[in-house]
Amino acid sequence: VGDLCSFYDLPLPHQILQEQPSDETWKDLVKCRVTEKWEKTMRTSASDKTTLRYMNLIDASLQNPHIIWKAALGDQRALDRAVIKAKLVAGVYNLHGRRVHYLSSGKNATCKLCKETVETREHVLIDCPALEDTRSNTWSRLGPGGGVPDVSVILDHTTSSEPDEKFEQATQHLVYKLHCHRLRALNALNLL
Repeated sequence: VGDLCSFYDLPLPHQILQEQPSDETWKDLVKCRVTEKWEKTMRTSASDKTTLRYMNLIDASLQNPHIIWKAALGDQRALDRAVIKAKLVAGVYNLHGRRVHYLSSGKNATCKLCKETVETREHVLIDCPALEDTRSNTWSRLGPGGGVPDVSVILDHTTSSEPDEKFEQATQHLVYKLHCHRLRALNALNLL
């Protein structure tokens, strides 16, 4: 018990017996310290992960879900879009460049659709000419005006502004449309 108290920066058992807090006070203190410990651990661990460079970790909280999940409440299709976007934000979306990097050295990581450059999440979201029509048409219908924003804004706009559920839903829709177009195109080329 003493080790747990030390781990979570809680008073030691003999201190608790000397100054017994009320049940409510004790529960609040434990909840606060456990949350603080794991949020700090989460931020520290995540800050070392280059795949998470597009995620706003400053406001990361165990008590408050990320805007990706808040904007997906309501229906299964919204949740499907959120899952695809979360995979891209976390750097675990199945891209050819990522597969080649992790699974087999020496193979070509070039985008199978445009054959111009390595297929990265940045390439799929912003640069791939094979996805340009989907990108510009979808964003012109859904976006708040102007051209398609840069990749960091698409993946997590809270790094540069306040959370906005409508904007998040628009970026999720864009990401999902690009995902679907990419899969259909790869399937048509018998590359899936």
